[in-house]
Amino acid sequence: MREEDLIQRLNKIERPEIELPAQRQKLRRVLLRQYDRPPSFGLAWPVLPVALALAVFLVWVFQPSVFPRTDVALAKEIALQDARVRSLIDRGAIIKETELADNKGYLLVQLAESRPAAAEGSVFFSIREQGSPSSLGPTPAVFLVEVDFRGKKVSDLKEVPNPLSSFSPAEEEVIKAISQQSDVVKKEVPFEAEIKEIQPIHSQLKLVKKGSRVEVKPEKEAVIIYKQDNKEWQGKINLGSSRVEKIEFLGEGDQ
Repeated sequence: MREEDLIQRLNKIERPEIELPAQRQKLRRVLLRQYDRPPSFGLAWPVLPVALALAVFLVWVFQPSVFPRTDVALAKEIALQDARVRSLIDRGAIIKETELADNKGYLLVQLAESRPAAAEGSVFFSIREQGSPSSLGPTPAVFLVEVDFRGKKVSDLKEVPNPLSSFSPAEEEVIKAISQQSDVVKKEVPFEAEIKEIQPIHSQLKLVKKGSRVEVKPEKEAVIIYKQDNKEWQGKINLGSSRVEKIEFLGEGDQ
């Protein structure tokens, strides 16, 4: 057979494809790495967080109703623009507390004390001189003001009742325990003195945040009278902080 005929026959033969398993697996890994990347982003991918932050900032600036500003200063500013709140302030009311919750502001506004002025140097009223604490005059009116940041207005204003409640036997035991453990009492009141009387006084109201709500809760306080022979001392106890705030010597009592 001539050489030319052999070359022609060899050219007509179909050659089988030869592929090693290792090469196939390597090719698969390369393709997976290549097409697993986010398409069409390229070098712009790290810029996306910056662009998103800029978009949020622009919405916040030009659409304040979407992300309303909420802070204590703004709550007071909006409240003081309300005629009802201004009327209370003109009557001597003060803003005692401010709290924020669920895109709203809450202000606790209290009118000035309506009780007669105490004697100079006296921290609180004497039961012996003034009678029962419930007769010391009406409780100062307290109002809860609700500010709507979205509408930029006072959405609600209501007076909060502050009744003078009596103590339960369990609360009286707590008061006695606070008194016994107080360093102030040990320093100012003789060990032999006995507790003559325990009376509630007007509770201080405070704002308490619970989740997305704000409630007004009383902070109970008590007046406690100690007596030894014909001498008496008076103490003021805060049940919320579990401490005796002050002791005052009342002088000679009734025989």
